[in-house]
Amino acid sequence: MKKKLGLVAIFLLGAIVGVGGSHLPVLASAKSPQGPAPAPAPARPPDAPASPGRQVEDPNAVYRVPVDGSPVRGPADALVTVVEVADFECPYCKQVQSSLKRLDEAYPGKLRWVFKHNPISAHRNAGPAAKLAEEARAQGGDARFWAAVGRIFALESLDRASLEAAGKELGLDPAKLATGLDGHRHIDRMRQDQNLVFPLGARGTPTFFVNGRKLVGALPYERFQAVLDEELAKAEALVKQGVKPSELYARIVEKGATTPVLVAAAGGPAAAAGPPPRRARRSRFGPMTRREAPRSPRSPS
Repeated sequence: MKKKLGLVAIFLLGAIVGVGGSHLPVLASAKSPQGPAPAPAPARPPDAPASPGRQVEDPNAVYRVPVDGSPVRGPADALVTVVEVADFECPYCKQVQSSLKRLDEAYPGKLRWVFKHNPISAHRNAGPAAKLAEEARAQGGDARFWAAVGRIFALESLDRASLEAAGKELGLDPAKLATGLDGHRHIDRMRQDQNLVFPLGARGTPTFFVNGRKLVGALPYERFQAVLDEELAKAEALVKQGVKPSELYARIVEKGATTPVLVAAAGGPAAAAGPPPRRARRSRFGPMTRREAPRSPRSPS
């Protein structure tokens, strides 16, 4: 009798364990004795991250652009200093020269021009052309440098023969010119310029700084004129406050930015006012000593 009771107990215990073991799969199935299980409530989607507005460079930002050691033309006490960052083989740099000439004629005695080199790797003759300009400066000072700039931009080709012919027209010593074109003595000047302008966001050419305010591309005369008039008014106000004209530029840019200043765009994409700058890929003279600044828009050519 005890043996039968034991067998019954074992049988019942096994049945209970068997039901318990199959309990979770039954609840997890799509069917149950009481009908379909309710569908789980959908999870709340995570909040979308805030999308920052499109940013553009602040057109009113003033950048600190030292001019010491660079070729200069125009009066030292000019109310406005225009720094030109250019590549002699860049077609946009060549195109904008007509606007710059008009500005010179329209603002006699009020503008001081400064040149910074930025020859890019895609232009095989940009480096030699820059060397010609620097050799002209070495032999004849800033006046000869600017004469070389005008002559180089007027050339149809920047091959070796054309550069040598231009040097002859400029009255340069042929032997010294050959040494300047073949050697490396002018490369430090170009590398120094690039190390200065790249962190300012001036990777493309042409780029201009008008009393520290950046303008990019082969802009029409009217665009330059508008900014120049604004800067002239500011400079005249400072002079009335007692600032000496010869100290104006240093005063204006002394607290200027050294990296691009970005602001939220007001509305849709800004319309280009002129051809975009030619983008600098890499220096022709080895790696920069600083990391490059944010990229400029790609040139269509």
